[in-house]
Amino acid sequence: MRSIIQQALNNGLLDILYQVLLLGAALLIGASWFLSLESRATHLAVTGVIALSIGLFFFLIVALDYPLRSSIGISPRSFEVLQTTLIAPQ
Repeated sequence: MRSIIQQALNNGLLDILYQVLLLGAALLIGASWFLSLESRATHLAVTGVIALSIGLFFFLIVALDYPLRSSIGISPRSFEVLQTTLIAPQ
């Protein structure tokens, strides 16, 4: 049981997922420039809101990348309860 928990501690998102997220973010911001808005300031504001949203999503993904290590992640309490109730030694 200890090795499963140790393995879970060291597993994070794959690098390819970060690359896909970055490519998608660049495409979304690039596609926003095809919107036809009357004012350039409005266009910049819309693009800024999109970029801010993407930035917040990236922050959340990076913060929760290792959910068993970070302070905002999952506590080990649920694993301890599982170990004592379901996987009790015979």
